[in-house]
Amino acid sequence: AVSSKTTSPVVTSDRIPNEQGEERTTTPAVSSKTTSSVNSDKVPRCSWFPLPANSSFAETSCMGILGDAIKTATNQVPRRWMFFGDSTVAHLYRRSPLKAYFDRGREMNNKACAGILSCNTRFTSKCNLPRQFGMQSAKEWIPPNYTLGEGPVIYGSQHPFCQDCTGCDSGYTLCNFHPNFTSEISQIPPACSQNLHHGDFFGVEFARDKEIQTPEYGTTQEAIQAFIRQRINHDEKLNQLVGGLPVCLISMGLHDMIVPNITKEVFGDNAKWFLQLLTPLCTHIIWLPNAAPFFRTSVKYYQSQQSVAQYNDLVTNQVIPELVSEADDNQPVGFSVLDVWNASLGWPHRDNVHMNNDWYHSLGSFLVELALQNNRSKRTID
Repeated sequence: AVSSKTTSPVVTSDRIPNEQGEERTTTPAVSSKTTSSVNSDKVPRCSWFPLPANSSFAETSCMGILGDAIKTATNQVPRRWMFFGDSTVAHLYRRSPLKAYFDRGREMNNKACAGILSCNTRFTSKCNLPRQFGMQSAKEWIPPNYTLGEGPVIYGSQHPFCQDCTGCDSGYTLCNFHPNFTSEISQIPPACSQNLHHGDFFGVEFARDKEIQTPEYGTTQEAIQAFIRQRINHDEKLNQLVGGLPVCLISMGLHDMIVPNITKEVFGDNAKWFLQLLTPLCTHIIWLPNAAPFFRTSVKYYQSQQSVAQYNDLVTNQVIPELVSEADDNQPVGFSVLDVWNASLGWPHRDNVHMNNDWYHSLGSFLVELALQNNRSKRTID
C-alpha cells in the first residue's frame, strides 16, 4: 500500500515497503476533521485505543458501541466475518488472534460438524485471479480507466488478472451441507451449531479496479460481490446456522491515492459504489479508517497524514452518512466506524503505512472479543 512519488509511481513490496524495515514513532500529527454537511450522528462511531497485553476490552466504550450496533441489526453477533482491504487489513487478520480464532473455528467445522457440513479453505495468489475464485477470465482484459479512479496502477496494469499488491492474497472458506443431511437446523448438535464460526479475507486494494475481469463482471468489486453471493451466502439454512449474514469489516484508500490524477470526489464516488455492492452481503459493515501514516507530509509517498486524513474523513463523514440517509426503511444499512487514527499517531510504525505487530495483535484481540460476545464458548487465544 505504499508508493514513492516519482514521475512513474513505484510500488514497493506491501509487506515491508520501507527498505530499512525499522520501527519508528510518528512525526507531529495531523488531526482528522469533519468537512461534510451530511449528518453523521446516526452512524455509531468509537475511537479505539490499544490495551496492555492480556487485558480485556470487554468494558471499553468501543466494545459497547460496536457490540450494540451489531446486535441492533441482527439481535445477535454472527459467527461469520469477512474482511476486505489491502495488506494493512491482511496484516490485521493474519498477524493477530483473528487468524487463530477463525482457524480453530474451521477445525471445529470438521470435527463437531462431521457428517453435517463439508468445508474447505482456499487461498489465492497474486495472479490468475478469476481462476482462483472459480471464474472464467474475460477473453479480453480491459486496462483501467484512470479518469474513473480505477486500479491497478503498477504491476497489475502490466500483467492482466494480477494485483498490484504483494501480501493481499485472499483466503476464504466454502461450506456446504453433507448430501445425506436432511434434518432441520434445530436438530443440529450444540457442539456444532454453537461453535461454528469462520472468517474470510478478500484482498481488495482499491475502491474500484480492473484486476478481476470475467465475461459477466468488469471489475474486481463486482466479481467478488457475485462470488460471495453465489458461493458463500447462497444457502439460507447455512446462513441461519452461522447467525445470519456476515459482519463485514472494510478499509480502503491507500492504493486509490496512487491512481494518476485521482480526485477525492472520484474516490468518494467509488467508495460509495463499493459499499453499496457490499451492503446486501453483510448484516453489518464496520468501516475501519486507515491508521495515520508515519509521515505528516511527504514528497516521497502519496500516503501522508494529510492525504490519508482527507480520504478517511470523506468516507466517515460523507459517504457512509449518505448511504444511511438514502437507505430504504425496509432494508436499513447497518454501519459503524472503528476509528484508530488518534491511537495510531503515537504508535510505532513498521514503515510509512504499516504498524508494528503489537498494534495488529491488540486490534485483532479486540475484534475477537467483539466476535465472541454472542458466542460464549470461549477458548484461549494465544
